[in-house]
Amino acid sequence: MTQKLDLKTLKRLNKELEETKPISAIGFEVKINTVFKESKVDKVIFDYFCLFEDASRNGDIDEDFIRGMGGILHTLILREFSDVPSIPTQRDLKKVIQIATVLYDTGIMEAVMAEFDELELKKVYNKLEKNSKRVGAILGEFALSSTLSEGAEKSDNSQELEGTGEGAPSDTIKDK
Repeated sequence: MTQKLDLKTLKRLNKELEETKPISAIGFEVKINTVFKESKVDKVIFDYFCLFEDASRNGDIDEDFIRGMGGILHTLILREFSDVPSIPTQRDLKKVIQIATVLYDTGIMEAVMAEFDELELKKVYNKLEKNSKRVGAILGEFALSSTLSEGAEKSDNSQELEGTGEGAPSDTIKDK
């Protein structure tokens, strides 16, 4: 027999989703969530994609940015599912990258991420995978524009050599 869903039951169920446990991260106590609420998983994914979109729109996507995207994702996970301080709640790419770098360099990011339940982390990764088509398109656009700009640079250099400018092969031939 099923029981009737009431406000008291909803509050109890929600409280169960707020459970935290203390862990040690390189000698510092950090509280982490034992369960990842779907609404917070959605916030992580949404903010991640928004930061990516903002970077794309502002022309901030380069190889360093792409390499740092995992650190940005983990920083957003720490923001939502731990009490690690100083992680900005607003979507400010430069601030998120700065704190991500500090967390990564100090070992705090790795230490805290290792303590999360693998099944809970999979909630984030699976949702990210399902929604990553747009990120893939942006990365594809970056790769294409990078290749085209490199090709243009090589083309510009070869034109200098083929022209009549200084150091061109035709000058060397004329001198002989």
